[in-house]
Amino acid sequence: MSSNAAGYTNPFETLQSELTDIKGMLATIMRAGYLTGAVPMPEPQKVKKYLTVQQAAEKYGYAPGTFYNWANKKQIPHIKRGGLRFEENELEAWFASHKVSTAEEVRESAANSFIKPGQA
Repeated sequence: MSSNAAGYTNPFETLQSELTDIKGMLATIMRAGYLTGAVPMPEPQKVKKYLTVQQAAEKYGYAPGTFYNWANKKQIPHIKRGGLRFEENELEAWFASHKVSTAEEVRESAANSFIKPGQA
């Protein structure tokens, strides 16, 4: 901290110095907690990955025009940021939700939906 010729100390310099000290203390406390296992490590922030139409078409085996049609009809989740984009996790969930059940899955579902004797 510096003072001018009249002996006054800049309060902003004092605050900055104190904040720096506090940050250092917090870092030390957090490191100690992480090392002893008392404090769990924070989960890293997940970065959303966006696919272009071409990338989505290649990944899922459809023509790019199909993705444009779906987006135009608002049938598929998408954004328009520098062109048409699809958030990868949303796209995977969308495709999974449009899965057609196999004949075996339909039979199992039907068998499980009937009330079995003695359960009524």
